Amino acid sequence: VLWRNKPENEKEIQAEFLQLCCQYKQLELWANERPNRPLPDLDEHENVLEYKEASILSNRVRDVMGLGKYPGKSLQVTLEEVYGIKVFHLDLGDLGTAACAKSPFFGNAILLNVRCSQWRRNHDLAHELFHLLTWERYQHQSGICEPDQQEEKLATCFAGNLLLPYESVLESIYKLTDKEKKITLSQLDSVARQFDVSLESLLWRMHFLFYWKEEQTRGYIEEAKEYVRQTQRIDSPRPSLYPERYRALAIRVFRKGEISMRRFAQLMGISRKEAEQYMDRDVDHE
Repeated sequence: VLWRNKPENEKEIQAEFLQLCCQYKQLELWANERPNRPLPDLDEHENVLEYKEASILSNRVRDVMGLGKYPGKSLQVTLEEVYGIKVFHLDLGDLGTAACAKSPFFGNAILLNVRCSQWRRNHDLAHELFHLLTWERYQHQSGICEPDQQEEKLATCFAGNLLLPYESVLESIYKLTDKEKKITLSQLDSVARQFDVSLESLLWRMHFLFYWKEEQTRGYIEEAKEYVRQTQRIDSPRPSLYPERYRALAIRVFRKGEISMRRFAQLMGISRKEAEQYMDRDVDHE
């Protein structure tokens, strides 16, 4: 497991995460289901050691995955349903924590913090995707899973570029600017919502698009933080521990008789009585 900001109870969470990944893979085997596509391969000479290379990779990945103008809206569903990445949400505390894992048995997996907002989880999802794409290039083998500072910066660059496409962001901003080429924080927040990212992430993207000075950008971000404190966004409900695809596979193999009711209840984290409700019912067509 490759961690970003390890939580205090890292070992316990890591064990739970890996167990969930193995359960998920077992459900895929019982259902005889495989991912539709493998993750895009890096080109033979693609090192991804500089910001420009991370940006180019994000553009290619966005196009290959067909994420469209607003990638944040479809990224998780695409990774789960098309590429078979196992995405779980656990309580990782208050730190900006996330993780990913790559295994010969269960494949690719990402762990997100259930406490985080939807737009923060989108960024973390894209950030961890970078690590999965470049896993072999950075030689993250068993026991050697520590990202260095530069790799983390490149992952952040990749995430920002992936979620905020150059042309789409400019189009959305220019639609709202006035004749003097000015735009309010409220309007920028509406742009951030379009892309399902934080206002701060959008400002950093604009920093690189418009070549702002860092001092100027940090001033805007401080203003944005105050704006956000005064006008809290309405967040989506907390995600379930078990992904939708995981649940669908469990229900399918249970109804096919591949697993017992006791095992099904265990995999779904429910009681035996609750499990009975998932049994196939005869439908009277009279």
